[in-house]
Amino acid sequence: RRISDAAVSAGVSEINHPARLRKLEPMLLAGTIAYGNYFDLPGAGPYRIVVRIAPFGTSRTLETEFAFAHART
Repeated sequence: RRISDAAVSAGVSEINHPARLRKLEPMLLAGTIAYGNYFDLPGAGPYRIVVRIAPFGTSRTLETEFAFAHART
């Protein structure tokens, strides 16, 4: 389900390091709300990405985490 009214933040760090969260800005994209910001990923990774979503009007916060690495050539 698309979430169009929330406070969203994300952090990127090297694996096994804490991620410093940064606010993701809401933006209109193809007629719907998306959230985004810029993160520097200078090495090949892997990186740990944490996303926190706090829907407005609720007291809960959703959090997910995943790993990302640049494609190797």
